[in-house]
Amino acid sequence: MRSWLKNLPIKNKLIVIILICSAIALMLEALGYIVYERKRVREDMLRDLTSVARIVADRSTAALAFNDNKVALETLAALKAKRNITAAAIYDESGKVFARYDSGEDQPYPFPDESSLAGSIREEGQYVHMVEPILMDGIPLGNVFIRASLRELDQMWQNFLVITALIALFTVFITLFLASRLQRLVSGPLEQLTGTALQIGEHKDYSLRATQEGRDEVGALVTAFNGMLETIESRNRELLLANQRLADSEGELRTVNDDLEQRVRDRTAEMQALFDSASVGIVLAKNSIISSCNRRMDQLFGYATGEQVGQSARIWYIDEEAYLASGEAMYAQIARGETYAC
Repeated sequence: MRSWLKNLPIKNKLIVIILICSAIALMLEALGYIVYERKRVREDMLRDLTSVARIVADRSTAALAFNDNKVALETLAALKAKRNITAAAIYDESGKVFARYDSGEDQPYPFPDESSLAGSIREEGQYVHMVEPILMDGIPLGNVFIRASLRELDQMWQNFLVITALIALFTVFITLFLASRLQRLVSGPLEQLTGTALQIGEHKDYSLRATQEGRDEVGALVTAFNGMLETIESRNRELLLANQRLADSEGELRTVNDDLEQRVRDRTAEMQALFDSASVGIVLAKNSIISSCNRRMDQLFGYATGEQVGQSARIWYIDEEAYLASGEAMYAQIARGETYAC
């Protein structure tokens, strides 16, 4: 649930959060209200039954005092107005049923002996039993027994649950409608900021700016974002300018290098011309390996032009002994600072 919620767009996330919080608050409120209403309705029902039982007891004093069963039956017959009362009886002083009443909506109730009627109010399954004493001048004449069904209370409870569920459902729809509209106050600036960031990332256009719509935290975020863009744009301009300067410097350096290389080539050509036009043989050697020599040197030893290059200086001598002797004399003369000629 949490990972699913994290991946939702922010506008849907706000709607879901508002709905969840509203639904939980509504459920808690409805639960408390339902429990309170059930308790209140039950207490009202018991108070009503108590009042009815007292009225029947008051009206039954004369019937018991004069042993008038007809008056007692007429008194009990008035209970038809109370649909939840399924049975009632008047007990005489000896504990026998003096008069009885059945609503006909339930099976005939076998009235127990008065001795088994414990307490003034007690519940037995889906029924409530109530006993009210019949007094005349403080002298007990008998008791009134009333049996009331709780089905009406349960039906009322079910109807109340249905009505509450419908109200809750309607409230959820209203909350969804309002949340889908009001969430734009939060998600709108964030979506606009996200769109600007994506556009900048795609086109690399740092001149774009997000629109600030308020001075809240989102507005502060937009201000900071625009400030960051200004810094990036300024540094980008400086970097482009530095790159342009570097490119210009590289062009100038390339021009200078080309000019120097041309001068070197020209100087080398001049030196090579002088080198080749000399009337004496000139050779350059490193580690006894001929690296360069002029045409006169090739002519003196009978080689084609450039044929001596890369060969050992031993080719100038008859044998190894003459090569070594000449080398000792040459190095000794050069060490004295003199020019060696052969």
